[in-house]
Amino acid sequence: ALLRPESEAYASKVQHYSNALERQEAKREARKASIVRSLRKHTAEFDGSSWYRHPNSPRYQDTRPYLTLYVLESGSGHRELEFFINYTGDGWLFVRSAKLNIDGEFVTLPPSAWSRDNDSDIWEWTGFDATPNLIEIARKVAESGRTVIRFEGQEFYDDYVLPRSDKNVIRDMLDAWEVMKSQ
Repeated sequence: ALLRPESEAYASKVQHYSNALERQEAKREARKASIVRSLRKHTAEFDGSSWYRHPNSPRYQDTRPYLTLYVLESGSGHRELEFFINYTGDGWLFVRSAKLNIDGEFVTLPPSAWSRDNDSDIWEWTGFDATPNLIEIARKVAESGRTVIRFEGQEFYDDYVLPRSDKNVIRDMLDAWEVMKSQ
């Protein structure tokens, strides 16, 4: 069949398609706004700085390993996205670095100082300013079929398979960041 842009049927179909695209975009924007409203905000009493976390991200660091994104906000309102990675185990690993295997693509995260703490478990963590490169890595993780984090320790390493729920959190935080960075 020939396309006839001058025909009424063609114009009607174009309008129908355009309306469907607009509705789809409106749903996407409403979903992002809903995610932003659902974030948990924690504000420091002394300097007014805040951080936002996803309601499905771990509340405490000593529960399990994870990779997530946080939105940090200074007392003056400046916002940044943080790429945060946490190791939890029953013994010290003395993490020096972390690598990701994202569907067979190996990524070494930038060098960083790792902090450590313990109670009945051990947890070690670091955070990075989310550069465009790290945001792209986070996007790949969120869309991946399988992502494995390798925590490289002083003598040993530990691998952790990132669950789908953590990938969903990362996807949601990327969407929230799109909204929040311009507010």
